[in-house]
Amino acid sequence: MSKKVKLTLIVFLLSIGFVFAGAEWTLKTVTTSTKKHGPNSTIIAKVFTDGVNIRQQFVEIKSKNSKESPYEGEDVYWLYRGKEDVIYVVNTKDKTYTAVSLDTMLQMTRAIGKIVKFEIKDYNIKKTILPDEVVNGFKCKHVKLYITYKMKMKIAFIKKTVNVEEEKELWGSKDFKYFKNMESAFIKKNFKTGFEELDDAIQQEVNITKDLGFPIKTIEVSIDRDKKGKIKGKTITTTELLNVKVKNFSKSFFEIPKDYQLMERENTPF
Repeated sequence: MSKKVKLTLIVFLLSIGFVFAGAEWTLKTVTTSTKKHGPNSTIIAKVFTDGVNIRQQFVEIKSKNSKESPYEGEDVYWLYRGKEDVIYVVNTKDKTYTAVSLDTMLQMTRAIGKIVKFEIKDYNIKKTILPDEVVNGFKCKHVKLYITYKMKMKIAFIKKTVNVEEEKELWGSKDFKYFKNMESAFIKKNFKTGFEELDDAIQQEVNITKDLGFPIKTIEVSIDRDKKGKIKGKTITTTELLNVKVKNFSKSFFEIPKDYQLMERENTPF
């Protein structure tokens, strides 16, 4: 799976986690990097929900240093059907769709965990509470996180140690009135990567931000340093929720047209 598709999936899963009846909003994710071959992209998507199902329609995708993916674009939308617990990638131009269950995705991630060995050492997370702010029309709590750790990876005979340094700035709102209407079938799932130490690190971050509320805006900065500690480059990813509107939908809006052809799993991005 390409880095751009991974980012798109993360953004999509974020939208799934917070659903409410009859509404739409815009998700904008911008990634910039000072590294020579670092990621530089803009993804703008419209997200629609009827309270159970989620449809994400791409509006704009601009990316440098990566090829266009057949799973993104103006002719493609991603559909999550809550009762089926399945994500569909639908291509309206080719009249095709691919499908994968969330459980299958998690099983594949755990299978990778048996091949790729991860070891995380010296994990440290610091939280700084900043004054409340109004962001995109919502009164938000505002915090900064500073995270550092060493990650050792082993794939077959290849070993690599990476010093991870991240700065995260988060604005979350409890005034987002739809926050309590999360799809329970999704929230109750046990999302584990299969990498125990990585899961523990993720859980620490979840615990330290659990009272923040709905993430209206996030800025994540990944810092790359050389052996002497000098900064070599930064990658900055900003995600915002914009233009929340109440809207009514027809039942067919969250259904796949009957004349569309199902593609085999081997042809999916997962």
